[in-house]
Amino acid sequence: MWAFLSRRFQLWVVLAVGAPLASWLLGRIGQQLETRNGPTRISSVLRKGSSTIGGKARGPLAR
Repeated sequence: MWAFLSRRFQLWVVLAVGAPLASWLLGRIGQQLETRNGPTRISSVLRKGSSTIGGKARGPLAR
C-alpha cells in the first residue's frame, strides 16, 4: 500500500508521525540514562538529537 502513495505524501507522513516519535524516543532514552548514571556524553547526545529532530518535525505530534 505504501507504494501507491505519492512521494510527497510519504514524506509528509514520515515528518508528521515518524520524526516526533523518534524525537520522543531519543529524549526518553537520554533521560533514563541520566537518571541511572548522571549526565554522560551519550545521554547528552541523545537529548540533543531529540531536540534537533523535534525542531524539524511537523504536524499534530510536533512540539
